[in-house]
Amino acid sequence: MYSTLLIGLLLFFAIEVNAQELNVKLADKVMMCESGGNVYARNDNDKKITGYSSFGLFQFQPSTFLKSGIRYRVFPEWFTITDAMRYIYRPEYQGAIAHGLMADNEWFHWKNCVLKIARAAL
Repeated sequence: MYSTLLIGLLLFFAIEVNAQELNVKLADKVMMCESGGNVYARNDNDKKITGYSSFGLFQFQPSTFLKSGIRYRVFPEWFTITDAMRYIYRPEYQGAIAHGLMADNEWFHWKNCVLKIARAAL
């Protein structure tokens, strides 16, 4: 279901912009939906669902931030969650990790915002 909706959303925007601009515009919409552009955004309500708060522009959970940061070589392999948390409010780290996930079509990290963006586009 999400993939069909995403394909429709991507096709809708692709008419107006090329692929690189699409990624930037869509990433910006996701960021604004997640944090309102607040670098220091923190969502403690996520604790009720996952046991952890979400942080920063793209509202990363600490474990996702760490694992994806290592995966995309933003962080060295030896980093711990404690190490990663020192960077969780840094927009350049949030953006680099979010870009990697989006480039790999892992939009499910932001499924609620992606659905909201898709509905608004229809």
